[in-house]
Amino acid sequence: MGKCGQLSVICVKAMSVVINFALLLLGFVVIGAGVWIHMNRDSLVFVLALHGSVTDLLRYLLLSVGGVVVAIGFMGCFGACTDSVCFLGFCSFLCVLIIICEIILGCLFSFLSKKLLHLMFAEMWYKLRNNYNVTARPVSDNSSETSNVTIAWDLLQVKFNCCGVAGPSDYIYSSWFNHSKDADGLFVPTSCCLVDDSGDNLTVSRDFDPCQAEAILYPRIKSHQQHQLKVKGCQMAIVQWVSENRSPAISALCLLAVVQFINLFSSCVLLSSIRRKMSDYSWSDEDEGLEME
Repeated sequence: MGKCGQLSVICVKAMSVVINFALLLLGFVVIGAGVWIHMNRDSLVFVLALHGSVTDLLRYLLLSVGGVVVAIGFMGCFGACTDSVCFLGFCSFLCVLIIICEIILGCLFSFLSKKLLHLMFAEMWYKLRNNYNVTARPVSDNSSETSNVTIAWDLLQVKFNCCGVAGPSDYIYSSWFNHSKDADGLFVPTSCCLVDDSGDNLTVSRDFDPCQAEAILYPRIKSHQQHQLKVKGCQMAIVQWVSENRSPAISALCLLAVVQFINLFSSCVLLSSIRRKMSDYSWSDEDEGLEME
């Protein structure tokens, strides 16, 4: 192998070490996300949009994928640094395996995305109807869950500027409405009312009474006549947010795919180089043996 070829192999080896070290760190981040979901499975968006079994599946999926990525990163780094055929070969095998799994998951998600969104919104509707702020009256063992559901819904409605799943009328069918309409005279939570953005407290309504009056009349009056009440449902707000952020997510996934293919290519190049060296050494040893005879 000439100097140009040796320099190319060194560059590929350095690139392989850098890429695999980055994958190693990424794997630990994914594992950390799985552990975080395990520790916070009863908080915020997980109790709002996902059923417990789905949360468990997501946790196990992240832990498994993180473990595989850590294995790829470690074996790729170690194999590139030590010229180990075994580690580089196993790293290449895992790269091919995870690329195939990603393609299969991508196809499944493209076919099942609408169904998954439907299930997520159905779970949100169930939590709003049965668990939103029911701690305002005596409850039994699910007080922790209902408190988290209330926090999650209020945060979602403030951040996404929405109300309910399909709209403010969703609260009419909730357990919270049956209690609050008689006790407090509330038809929608305060997080469904427009807030004063000039202050530090974003949960304080600009004008509370008109908001409740508009909630009573909704949907009999037109949307453009609503000034204090948020009439957009959180379902539509989430779909719009996903649509707006789809391009960056696809770009990140494409970049990850390119990195994986580059890592696979560099591993194959290093394997070929190592095997070529081993072949040269074997031929030279055989020639020396013939000369001795």
